[in-house]
Amino acid sequence: MSAPALSELSIPDTSPPNGPVPLTPEEDAFAVAVVEFGGNYRGAYQSIFGHDTRSPLASALKLLARPEVSSRIRTLAFAVQDHNLLSKAEHMFQMAQIRDVALEQNNPKVAYTAERSRGEVMGWYNKAAEAPQDTALNILINVGGQTVSIEQHKATLVQRVESIEMVEQDANWNDH
Repeated sequence: MSAPALSELSIPDTSPPNGPVPLTPEEDAFAVAVVEFGGNYRGAYQSIFGHDTRSPLASALKLLARPEVSSRIRTLAFAVQDHNLLSKAEHMFQMAQIRDVALEQNNPKVAYTAERSRGEVMGWYNKAAEAPQDTALNILINVGGQTVSIEQHKATLVQRVESIEMVEQDANWNDH
């Protein structure tokens, strides 16, 4: 599932009626570009107004000085952030479903990988080391009708994977 384009998100219009001057189509496109370019004002400005513009950063900053433009950028950024949080939750749910189906089919490697992916999405692991020791949580999950802690479940999955690897090594050794 790919993330929708910014233009596909439901974004409320926060401009007050009879208030400040509304944004021009170019200014609104610039606000969208700022969010899409991840805050690269020069790149956003050049994408809307052209690459041959003199002082694109200064021109972008001039646009950002307008409260209506900066407000529109904040509104768009919050809408994108809300959508990404929803996508993260959907991803977590799908990985839990994969884990559960893998456990039902006695496939601990896939279950472990799915659960590991969930932990990575949540930020429990980093590249340099395993989960930091000070972030231990007591999370209970339902596995086969039994409630166990995530740490117990992880230990069980690791044991299953290790025993499968040992059987595979024995089979490979016997083939030689």
